[in-house]
Amino acid sequence: MTRHCAEAAAATAPSLLRVLLALHCGVLFLQCSAASAMGGDVSALMAFKRAIIEDPHSVLSDWTDADGNACDWRGVICSAPQGSVISLKLSNSSLKGFIAPELGRLSFLQELYLDHNLLFGTIPKLIGSLKNLRVLDLSVNRLTGPIPSELGGLSSVSIVNFHSNGLTGNIPSELGKLQNLVELRLDRNRLKGSIPGSNTDQFFSCFKYWIHSSQWTMPFFPIICCGFFLQLSCRKNSILLEISSKVKFPRKLLPG
Repeated sequence: MTRHCAEAAAATAPSLLRVLLALHCGVLFLQCSAASAMGGDVSALMAFKRAIIEDPHSVLSDWTDADGNACDWRGVICSAPQGSVISLKLSNSSLKGFIAPELGRLSFLQELYLDHNLLFGTIPKLIGSLKNLRVLDLSVNRLTGPIPSELGGLSSVSIVNFHSNGLTGNIPSELGKLQNLVELRLDRNRLKGSIPGSNTDQFFSCFKYWIHSSQWTMPFFPIICCGFFLQLSCRKNSILLEISSKVKFPRKLLPG
């Protein structure tokens, strides 16, 4: 009986060893993958830092790639202590420079807040590759040029805020394809053209609109569209478009 047990244990040992070895290799693979992802995030963020020419409040002073971990940097939030970067919040930081296109390589980024700074130049086309991005706020800066049509690739985005910049050109029609978009602010720019999606049959079939103010110099058009409230205000050749599902109006105010 003892001999049979010993033979069975001897036969099982190689299989158990293989299982343990496979588990060990799997853990090493995951660790290597996480390290590689973080290395890519660090590289992208360091490129952003190099594009900043003035940082009067030393907001980016702790941004260093010495340890290869960006999760402890100011303004950076990760999915885990050493996971992927999911949020970058640098609002009201007086940063002066341009937006490095490398930020488009932060594959798991969900929030990008760079508002109320002194950023100039154009909006990088690579930002449109951030498939997980939910909030994009570049408002109150000195950005110029057109809104990249590539931003139509932000399939998860719900808030886009570009107000108070120097953006020019037409509003790209690709923005009308963003299915999860609930707020779009474009006022205080020099944009022109129609609101994305306003020339589609679906748009016309699901909204009612009326003129709320008789001041043609400051027209105000509330619109009920597919259960959402859209506020479009055109002033000084600027456009403000806000969409909210929380606003409700008395039925008597709606046109027949």
